[in-house]
Amino acid sequence: QNESIPKIGSLTFDDVLAEIETGFRPTEKITDDGAIKMLCGFNEKSEVSKYRTLFGSRYNIKLLNAKGKEKTTGYMATGDVYALYDSKGNIVDKLIVIVNGDVNGDGKVNAADYIAQRRHILGIIRLDTPYFTAADVNGNGKVQANDYIKLRKFLLGFINTLD
Repeated sequence: QNESIPKIGSLTFDDVLAEIETGFRPTEKITDDGAIKMLCGFNEKSEVSKYRTLFGSRYNIKLLNAKGKEKTTGYMATGDVYALYDSKGNIVDKLIVIVNGDVNGDGKVNAADYIAQRRHILGIIRLDTPYFTAADVNGNGKVQANDYIKLRKFLLGFINTLD
């Protein structure tokens, strides 16, 4: 009988994702502060109860809100974090959750996101990497007028999804 045993010591989300098919696409962006690992593909109204155990029980992984508190109910939000813990309870790796269109990180896609996206496009504010990624609703790596138009169409009900 063969059994896969998790690495000891240097376990990362790259190792976890190599073993588990989640259906979500991890991405990494290099910023001035270093590399940021993100897990993209969540939609508005993705229930925490459904995705809290996305990686199963084999690894010590918790879903945290943007303030670092464990999240067990509500909706997934841009800025939530999957934290991977070692055997001593230390966080060894993180994946930041990206909800497409949730530009302000409240777990909803609404007019507040539309306004934040527009303010970024106009140069009034600068979105941090996770929120920038959520504002890039067409996924081309830029936040432009076509993202703004797509988000507006979604909010007005002309389209049903931002995917």
